[in-house]
Amino acid sequence: MSSLRRTVLALLAAGAVLAGCDSTQEPTVTKDEAVQRVADRAQEALRQLPPGATLKQTLHQPDNACDDQDRDGAIFVETNYQVVHPEGWPVDQSMATISAYWDSHGYKPVRDDRDDTKNTELVVEKEEDGFRIGYLISRRANGSTDVFLRSSSPCFQP
Repeated sequence: MSSLRRTVLALLAAGAVLAGCDSTQEPTVTKDEAVQRVADRAQEALRQLPPGATLKQTLHQPDNACDDQDRDGAIFVETNYQVVHPEGWPVDQSMATISAYWDSHGYKPVRDDRDDTKNTELVVEKEEDGFRIGYLISRRANGSTDVFLRSSSPCFQP
């Protein structure tokens, strides 16, 4: 298994822990609305990044089971993207840019690992609806850098 694949799988596993099922929100959204809002939040984040990047969907899970026993049958939506960027793209600047945008638009940090020099990550939540989005910069031993965006809904009854 390649190093990139192992990194992505580990990050996706961590994403399930960070997904909206930990939220105390009881949203009244349909599955289709949750899927759309998850995609919209990812596109909103992309528009804030320095020019030249695109999103490549790496995983789309529209019916993840929530672990919370009090929400029997509840699900959440999660979509993960690789942020594809050209050589020389300002990776380090991108974290500061997206962080400032989220901070000024009412997103609250859920997980803040911006001090981690290998896997720099920030996960935020829009408190009024419980939807979360995360930005991860993964620096590999060979000097290359991978950037990921993960967007998820809170738990809801389908």
